[in-house]
Amino acid sequence: MPNKVLNPGLPPDFKPEPNPGMPAPLKKGKQAKGHSEEDVLQPQQRLTFAGLLLPGMILFVVFFIGSFIFVVGYSFQRFSPTEGTIDGFTLDNYQKALSDESIHNIFGRTIRISLVVTGLGVLLAYPVALALSRIEGFRRTLLFVLVISPLFISGVIRAFAWSQAMVRPGIINEVLIWLGVIQTTGRLNLLYTEAAVIIGLLEVILPFIILPLSSSIRKQDPALASAAQSLGANPLVTFWRVTFPLSLPGLVAGTSLSFIICMGSYVTPDLLGGPRLPVMATEVYRQVNYMSDWSLGGALAFILLAFTMTVVSLYNRLLNGKG
Repeated sequence: MPNKVLNPGLPPDFKPEPNPGMPAPLKKGKQAKGHSEEDVLQPQQRLTFAGLLLPGMILFVVFFIGSFIFVVGYSFQRFSPTEGTIDGFTLDNYQKALSDESIHNIFGRTIRISLVVTGLGVLLAYPVALALSRIEGFRRTLLFVLVISPLFISGVIRAFAWSQAMVRPGIINEVLIWLGVIQTTGRLNLLYTEAAVIIGLLEVILPFIILPLSSSIRKQDPALASAAQSLGANPLVTFWRVTFPLSLPGLVAGTSLSFIICMGSYVTPDLLGGPRLPVMATEVYRQVNYMSDWSLGGALAFILLAFTMTVVSLYNRLLNGKG
């Protein structure tokens, strides 16, 4: 059959001349080499993105990295009880931090509390995250507000409220007596115990685990769980074989945030644990403000940060590899 002429007013061999005011079209095969039509706007997008990041990056560099370098610099200087910080490079502060048994106990307590709080947080967060991802409308909005409502209140106020609830005549003992769990003469003294610190930190970190988990679960296709149940899987097996593996990205994000917050927490352990249960953050504060030993305090702060970031990085790499 003869070729059809789309426009009978033009000769078959007509070729339009390119308009110098229009950009040349991308040649065939450009996308295979990593180029796309969106690349035309890439320079402008980069400038916009850099402009949005610049104020935050300046604040981050000045107030975090700058102050951190200042503290780390102190950690390599000598300290004298009579003369204070003495100029001169030394590793004595790190040697003391790594060899002192009392610091080992404090560091171990910090890790133990952080792991326990993160583990309990996951157990408590999953049911709430499942509910938050499955319901709709006003009920979801109400549950979401309840989850984030603790963040509207200062951490100092929340920790102080817990301290008042945990004393012997506090509301926790009154509720336990009303339920018949304990007798009036057997009131519990939860304040200044490790359990008190765990409870207080658990309330702090729950929103940071629930929200990423809920977002991750909500992205899952409901047909997957329905298909598993139609093949004979009960709800527990469906959760373990379908929902849980697909929620690993949210789990990694939430537990990483929880562990970081617990490792560096100061207010809650100080108010609920007191001086008898120091953690790394309170020990750094004690060395700097009470002992005026900025050198040892700087070394402890650097060890705490380096350990936390190493553990979180390895944990993220491990679980992300599985996911």
